[in-house]
Amino acid sequence: MAYITKANSKKILHKLNLKNANLKGTIYEKPIYFFSKMEEQSLLAYQMFVKEPQKFITEVYQRVPIKEDTMTYVFEGEAPCYHNVPYCERLHADYCNFRIPKEIIEKGEGLRFRNWFKANLYLLDGDRSVLEMRINIAFGVNIHLEDIVCKNSGYVAIDNLPLNKLVEMINKKLDGASRFYYASAKNTCILKRFSKLTFLAHRLIPIQNNDTGYSDEEVKELLAQYEQEFKKPIIELLQNYYRVKYNPELEMEGFLLEQLGFKQCQHCKNEFIF
Repeated sequence: MAYITKANSKKILHKLNLKNANLKGTIYEKPIYFFSKMEEQSLLAYQMFVKEPQKFITEVYQRVPIKEDTMTYVFEGEAPCYHNVPYCERLHADYCNFRIPKEIIEKGEGLRFRNWFKANLYLLDGDRSVLEMRINIAFGVNIHLEDIVCKNSGYVAIDNLPLNKLVEMINKKLDGASRFYYASAKNTCILKRFSKLTFLAHRLIPIQNNDTGYSDEEVKELLAQYEQEFKKPIIELLQNYYRVKYNPELEMEGFLLEQLGFKQCQHCKNEFIF
């Protein structure tokens, strides 16, 4: 068996081409009406991945073109790892990444910094000022590590909740979304027309067919609030609900994960003994 992190399990969704997908199923035990078809398909795809990974690869997995390395972070453009044992320390470690300083990118030394930083990563366990000093010597820039560190953020606290608690939180958020929908005539009018299209809040172009009687600015502001307060948290909760219900340890065969672009963790590679 092999294991992957919760974060990497969700990253798989970003590699999917769901434009032509037509997955059937139920995303939750009660109907939810504000998701777009793409959002529903993404949730059903993740549900299938944790529940039936072989079926997911056979029927759903169509990789989108791999994005070019943006040379923005130290850890970027590498294949994610799967782990041979559930107790591998890297399986349970907090996600952490480091932005490559702008001054170094402008010098054209982003790749050298990335390789140098990885080779000197052990210095993070000691006095970090030593690492900062060595960066200054090697690259001629003064930085503070806290200025370039990127730790995992978001709904970290829900990762290990039991199923009944997740159901309680989902239902509470759905009730909140319903109250928000009917909180005012303005909310009802805009959300009745555009609740499935909250992505419009992030577009700079005018909203087509905005027949709500409210300006584009007002519509986008409300959609952004609705997405942030309800849709995104509910999607995150549902993904954790699927995982806890169907595959709490994210356990599956290594050869399946390799088909998804994962590589074997070198740290625990030799620890699994038959």
